Parts: sequence; structure tokens; C-alpha cells
Amino acid sequence: MQYWVAVVSGTVVAYILWLEKGGFRRDAVVELEQIAVRSAHRGQGVGEALIRASLDGVRRSLRARGAQLKLVEVTTGSEQGAVGFYARVLGAEVAARIPDVFRGEEYILIARERTPAPS
Repeated sequence: MQYWVAVVSGTVVAYILWLEKGGFRRDAVVELEQIAVRSAHRGQGVGEALIRASLDGVRRSLRARGAQLKLVEVTTGSEQGAVGFYARVLGAEVAARIPDVFRGEEYILIARERTPAPS
């Protein structure tokens, strides 16, 4: 589990929580469990910057123990309107849609880590 925060002028304006799933495997699956940005800071790129920076940190942590990121899982509700955001920022694609959860549909998105082509 890794928590990251974004701080502006000494105030925490966003946080993100990453969880590793399935134990400590060489090919790691991580879940973006939670992300929140204060309403006054939304639409300013804070969430995207936090995702990118923290995911780089997750990758470094994995490499330090001899593992690598295989994929990222994200779950979001239709009422959040975040499917397009995760597609753009993570390259995530909808893997499953679960109807009638909470206040609407729930989406499970997967972003597979791109591996460089062999040279």
C-alpha cells in the first residue's frame, strides 16, 4: 500500500492510494484504490499529475524488489464520470461493467503496462 499526496502552499489538496494485489509477485498488479482532489483544485491537472508521479514511484518500488508493473486496475462508478479520464491518463480500457451498483453502473478498467518491443 502506498499513499501519496499533492501539496499546494502547504495544504494537502489531493491524495491517492495504490494497493498491490495478489501478493508480491514478479509481475505486479496494482489497483488505484482511491483518489481525491479538493473541489477548489479540480480541473487544474492536479489529479493527472498525482497519478503520473505516484505511479512512477510505484514502478520504482517494484523495481527495487526485482518486480515490474504488469497492469493497473481502477474501479469507478458511472456517476463519477471518470472513465474517460482514466483512459486518457492511464490508457485504461473498460474490462467489465456491473449494472445497478450504488448510484449507477460500476466500471472496472485495466491499463496494461506497455513493454518495449524487442530490438
